[in-house]
Amino acid sequence: MKVLSALIAGAMLLLATANAQASYITLSTADLLLAERVQTNTQASNWGDFQVVNFLPPGVLFTQNMSRTWSAGADPFYVYSYIGVDAEQAGKSDLTGVDSFELRLANVNNSPWELALFVQAAGQTHLSGYQTLLNHHTPVFEHFAFDLSSLGPDASDVEYLGLAVRSMLVEDPSNPDAYHVVVAPVPEPGTVLLLGVGCFSLAIYGKRRKNA
Repeated sequence: MKVLSALIAGAMLLLATANAQASYITLSTADLLLAERVQTNTQASNWGDFQVVNFLPPGVLFTQNMSRTWSAGADPFYVYSYIGVDAEQAGKSDLTGVDSFELRLANVNNSPWELALFVQAAGQTHLSGYQTLLNHHTPVFEHFAFDLSSLGPDASDVEYLGLAVRSMLVEDPSNPDAYHVVVAPVPEPGTVLLLGVGCFSLAIYGKRRKNA
């Protein structure tokens, strides 16, 4: 029964990889630990004390205090932060022919935050659609993808890859609220393929031992 289960699992993984026509890239944990604050409009002191923490085992934790000036009758506006990894340093500055950039994001703060993927290419900022992620005490990951075809020829000149965080801070914008976002890589197709091959190999080995 175990051999059959391994064969089925391996077959499914190999089939999924073979059928995946799109190619994508992600950021490794090592890449994410090198992330920096690229742009922000927070008015908290010291630019919000941006921090990057290795949040083992699920991923990397980003946190920053966010606030804005409040005045009676003024229109609210988003307080945001763009967090990025130097694409050249990560070996991902030329993404010509790559379909998408993908990450898994989770909100472990005590309030909802809007999250998106962030790409800076040829000096221009690009964002995927924002999604509101509710807060959880333990990471509940959502899969985010950015369509790199929207960059056109600028896909060969990528400067930063990462995420964007924003909120209107409607409760009390002058009182800093820190986001806590956990980011994890998406397994790349090669990793899935190797896992499938491994399952097959173990299943075949087990079957041969059984028949010996």
